[in-house]
Amino acid sequence: MHIVGYVGLKERQAIVERTTRGKRSWAGRGVMPVGTGRGLYGYCYDKATKKRVVVDVEAAVVRSVFSKCLEGESLWSITCWLNENDVPSKSGAKWHPLTVKRLLTNLGYCGLTFYGKERSRQLPGGKRERSFQDKDSWVLVEGFTPAIVSQGVFDATQARLAEPSLRPGRAAQPYLLRRHVFCGHCGSPLVGSMQQGKAQYRYYRCRAAWATASEPQRCGAHYIRADALETVVWSVVNRVLEDPGVVLAELHRQRESGDNPIEGDFKRLRGEISNCKTSRAGW
Repeated sequence: MHIVGYVGLKERQAIVERTTRGKRSWAGRGVMPVGTGRGLYGYCYDKATKKRVVVDVEAAVVRSVFSKCLEGESLWSITCWLNENDVPSKSGAKWHPLTVKRLLTNLGYCGLTFYGKERSRQLPGGKRERSFQDKDSWVLVEGFTPAIVSQGVFDATQARLAEPSLRPGRAAQPYLLRRHVFCGHCGSPLVGSMQQGKAQYRYYRCRAAWATASEPQRCGAHYIRADALETVVWSVVNRVLEDPGVVLAELHRQRESGDNPIEGDFKRLRGEISNCKTSRAGW
């Protein structure tokens, strides 16, 4: 049984290797072997030529986004401009600063498309893991994507994005409770914030208490001093650590009330173990 499984695994690896070589060969001849390019804003995919074709209306938006960035506008202000003018994204949803940044850094807009930038592999449970490959292994798919902006405009935009004003640094002091505390008014996560950029003015604030480029303000919660909140939470943690009876009492309460979040974790883990066994049986 083990020999049959090993032979099957080696055959699968050989098939993957042959398929990869074939795809790289197609890419070297100007044909994108995977995907259709439909997801890139500014283009549609021509099945006849197997190449991307410029969509004039979207291309005008792309050029405007590049121009605004070079004029000194921030990703935030560009995103607000797009949403305020009801410019739909490729999916029809609202724009976000990260979406705008990805647009501005996509080599496809200056006419360069590469195959082999990422590798994907199947994980137990049906999920897939993506990993970036070394640049030396990329294959240029020549002629697949027509340029919307020039190489000079694209390079100048990358230099602009690298400026400190568009690369906000992380706070000098850590926020120990980040991802662990939530707003008591609306339930949104609390995020760290420094007033005047100084570490001695550290606060936690509700993420929904500020308007974003795509969402209005949804909560009126005030700032919370970071040192005060962390001191209170740490004192509670210390009390629990010094008295294990507190933990046991909480576990007993959950068991009696039927409110047991740990059981949900057990159920998830059992499902993952079952998926692993199923995957192993198919090798």
